[in-house]
Amino acid sequence: RKKRDFLDQAAGAVAATIGRRAAASGRSEAEVRRIVEGSEELRELERDIRVAYVNKERAAQHREARMIRKAEDEREHAIECRMEHDRQLFLVREADGEVARREEFRNQQLELQKQIVDKEASLAKAEEEARHDKEMVEEIVRKINAEDRNNFEMREKKKKDT
Repeated sequence: RKKRDFLDQAAGAVAATIGRRAAASGRSEAEVRRIVEGSEELRELERDIRVAYVNKERAAQHREARMIRKAEDEREHAIECRMEHDRQLFLVREADGEVARREEFRNQQLELQKQIVDKEASLAKAEEEARHDKEMVEEIVRKINAEDRNNFEMREKKKKDT
């Protein structure tokens, strides 16, 4: 029972202390508000604090905008770099293609020249063979004509002799 009475008294004392402190705090806040409202210097200080908060917020927004702009610039730069890389690669491929086309054209020209040389050699050989054949035919014709003449002369001589 004593313990209980003691606890009740302690709880009452704590509640009274808290109440006094809350009342004092309320009075203190009201006093501070009255002092702030009554003092021009404190009102200016409060206004300066509000301006400082606004400036701080603007600075944060400005930093954020700069970061966004920087990120956008970096993205655009990356796109430009990629496009330039693709363009350079295209130019290299075009140049390689042009080199290949020229090489193919040169090879075709060489092949045509070889065919012309081969054809000319073949024609020269055919002309040589034709000339040789003509000489052989002419030789045979001469021999036949000579033989015919000999035969004719021999017949004529036999006719004369008889």
